[in-house]
Amino acid sequence: DVDFPGKLLFDTSSILVFDNLLDETLRKRLLNVVKGYPENFEIDKWNDSEYGPDPSRWTRGGLVDVIDEGSEMNAPSCWGLSDEAINDICFGPHPAI
Repeated sequence: DVDFPGKLLFDTSSILVFDNLLDETLRKRLLNVVKGYPENFEIDKWNDSEYGPDPSRWTRGGLVDVIDEGSEMNAPSCWGLSDEAINDICFGPHPAI
């Protein structure tokens, strides 16, 4: 949490980089878990580079790092995993995790 007069902000901008922490096979398996594919799936069913985040897994406005209680968000720009996707990742059987 970041203290800002009159508002509560969450700083989501931190990034950590760990080179060579995962091998390519585990990286692909973990990415498939996030995408909702079987872990050893080889072909992308959705081209997010061309079409954006897969709407069956991601939701616009799923991540909000500024809480503004006084106004409605008309077009949030952040994407986040859907509740179903989060539950699948957290509670589904994923040996890669």
